[in-house]
Amino acid sequence: MLSASLLVCPSREAELAHIDEFWSDLEKLGEKSVRQKLALGEFGEPGQTGRRPAAEEWLASLDEARSESRHAEMTREASRSATAAEAAALAASEQALTAQKALTTARVAAVIAAAALIVSVIALYLQK
Repeated sequence: MLSASLLVCPSREAELAHIDEFWSDLEKLGEKSVRQKLALGEFGEPGQTGRRPAAEEWLASLDEARSESRHAEMTREASRSATAAEAAALAASEQALTAQKALTTARVAAVIAAAALIVSVIALYLQK
């Protein structure tokens, strides 16, 4: 059984077809021209039924599509930024590990140098 909301009466179908045709005409005119005609009242005055609400809805759909596109681009950019931040964090971690290894090597070298100094001092003392 079909839901009542899925049933469209014939007059509603004709109205939807007319709106689709009107939107097609608006596409041909272009957004700038439609906005100008709307401002000049060529689609009717505010609050009237007919072509004006359909033109306003068409413009709103363009604005919404642009907004969705910007949102998608911002999401992609945020994802790229997060990936770059992760890569930078990984590189910093690797650099910290390399620095830690260099510090350990320097400490070992300092201990060896100190031991060599002590051995040299002892050798000089024993030669006397």
